[in-house]
Amino acid sequence: MATKKKTSTDVITPAALVIQLFGGTYPLARKLNIVAHTTVRNWGMNNGGMIPSHHMRQLLELAKKEGIKLTERDLIYGRPN
Repeated sequence: MATKKKTSTDVITPAALVIQLFGGTYPLARKLNIVAHTTVRNWGMNNGGMIPSHHMRQLLELAKKEGIKLTERDLIYGRPN
């Protein structure tokens, strides 16, 4: 049996990762005090799934407060899927 070769598509984007970890676009937007959840949704649709840098510190602090494992590297590169 052949092993599956890893490709760049085997990585979950930073935006998709944080949306998943925090329970979706609505909960994450509320926790970040962002009025329109579509702002968070658009992170995953625009710029290759990158998170705007001005939200990164707040995301790390929120993750720590809620006991969610999230690193600076996750916010930049995503994680293996």
